Amino acid sequence: MSLTLLISRRRKAGCIWPLSLICSHAKSWAGVMNAQLVCNALTMAVWQRKPKAGLIHHSDRGSQYTRRQFRRLLTRYKVTGSVSRKGDCWDNAVVESFFGTVKQERVQWRHYQSRYAAQQDILQYITMFYNSQRMHSYLDYKSPNQYEADMANLGKAA
Repeated sequence: MSLTLLISRRRKAGCIWPLSLICSHAKSWAGVMNAQLVCNALTMAVWQRKPKAGLIHHSDRGSQYTRRQFRRLLTRYKVTGSVSRKGDCWDNAVVESFFGTVKQERVQWRHYQSRYAAQQDILQYITMFYNSQRMHSYLDYKSPNQYEADMANLGKAA
């Protein structure tokens, strides 16, 4: 899970994307860049995805992820926290690539009037295009949704 900053006409908005490294399945939330935002996103991701034990949550060294409130939530959900090494930009390369894609394909030439408008537009992009239609070369040219469905069917067949 990682944060990026988007600026609307009225104010800055932190947007967060929990991103599955297995299939690049993404979700989006927006709000003030603080511990509550990442706690809400983690809670929603756990509720929606219902991960098995052993989940690893990787993030950068942002203060949102080091707050006691967030660390307690990781413990509650039995999630192991993992943090990037200081000065090592490669640890978070996958999610940074995702941010670059979203910003280049969707946000670059748009001027959002509000945080809510930015959130809704990006959420629509993620759910209606990125997860369901955009093909990824490392997923054998399938969308994240299709790849995830194929993996689920493979698991049922085994």
